[in-house]
Amino acid sequence: MNYVTRNIHKKKLKDEEIELSATNEEDSSEEVLFEMKADKLAKALDLIEPNDKMILLMKYQDDFSIKEIEQALEIGKSAVKMRLKRAREKVIKVYKDLN
Repeated sequence: MNYVTRNIHKKKLKDEEIELSATNEEDSSEEVLFEMKADKLAKALDLIEPNDKMILLMKYQDDFSIKEIEQALEIGKSAVKMRLKRAREKVIKVYKDLN
């Protein structure tokens, strides 16, 4: 009886190891995909104008609020929003063109 129990337990452990390795492979492929997209985005950011890149990084990397960007650049709220909108449009276009 112990022999059968041990073999069943070994099989379960082996099955769990196979499932775990498959999960790890999926996780690593998702990480690679994410890194590829991040790398492509970094390239797109490098290809747009420095002022556009700066305002996007202030908003999305440094988590500045519209008010903080407004104060830092000494421009109005509507100007900040418009510059962000135009910068996003530019980086999206460059990102899509990188294919």
